[in-house]
Amino acid sequence: MFFNNDIKMQYLESLLQGTIDETNNSLVTTSQAIFNLTQPTEYSLNKDLGDFSKQEVINAIMYKKAKKARTLYTYCKAIRHYIVWYHENITRSHQKVDWDISTTEAQEIVAQYSQNVSRRNPPKILTKDFIDYWAEMQINPVHRFLILGAYNGVLGKQYCELSTIEESNLTEDGRLQVYKWSDNRLIEDRIIAIPNSLYCSIKDSCETYEIKSQEIVEGKIKSSSFAVYGDYAVKGTNKISVSKNEITRNWIMERQRIIRYRMDKVIVPDLVTTPSLNDIYLSGLVNSIVTQAQLLGIRPIDIFSTPEISPILLRYGKQNQELKQVKFGLKEYL
Repeated sequence: MFFNNDIKMQYLESLLQGTIDETNNSLVTTSQAIFNLTQPTEYSLNKDLGDFSKQEVINAIMYKKAKKARTLYTYCKAIRHYIVWYHENITRSHQKVDWDISTTEAQEIVAQYSQNVSRRNPPKILTKDFIDYWAEMQINPVHRFLILGAYNGVLGKQYCELSTIEESNLTEDGRLQVYKWSDNRLIEDRIIAIPNSLYCSIKDSCETYEIKSQEIVEGKIKSSSFAVYGDYAVKGTNKISVSKNEITRNWIMERQRIIRYRMDKVIVPDLVTTPSLNDIYLSGLVNSIVTQAQLLGIRPIDIFSTPEISPILLRYGKQNQELKQVKFGLKEYL
């Protein structure tokens, strides 16, 4: 789903009308990639790409995508084409687009950007505000569940904890029973407090039996969905129902593959690559430690010498004997 999705889809449909040639097909594919790329900036500025200035267009592209002048040039040209169409067909203002870009200008912009900005992988520690924003923009409940679940301490080896969440795991007082795989069987591990956003995403995901997608296939726009089955928040295409006491290691490994595939399909804002579930989990753990340290008025690293570290470790499935390992692994962030 794009920002102003109906308008974007109308534009893509217009490209597909009439004679379809290699150039037109390429513009359709490029435009779809652009709409995914610029979506976070459109939401941030609360306006359609068709209303962007030249500088806003360049900023939206350079922030994430363009390491090469050719990419910047191609994307700017494609966006300019969309802006012209937008004013002719949507605003009907027939406003002239008074800007263009040359290959030389694109080269100069990329060279300047490379000097001023260190382009590196995104930081692994994500803020709570970003997590909430990222989860909210997902069109599939299971994607929201995976993001919020990992951030709030639900992960487990081979994603066992995420795999075995169903509505019956929710307690009457709004907490969550988490299970783990041990000695070739599934056992109750811990009960944790969870925010309402995660509580709702679990219920939504458990009650949703389709996965939606939208893509360009052979030059045509296709919105599709496929059915998934089962009582768990993370469902598969296998119709066979498996209760918790029937779960095997092979089932856990299959769910691990499903979860990885689902994470490959999440909508990702503002980042070069999709953060892994481990990065999301680590972000939640670090932010919990920092928040608690602020309440205590101490440095985050000093919380490890207080009793307040125990509930945090417990929530994230860490044992007290792992304290030194956790402290060592997180010291660069604390």
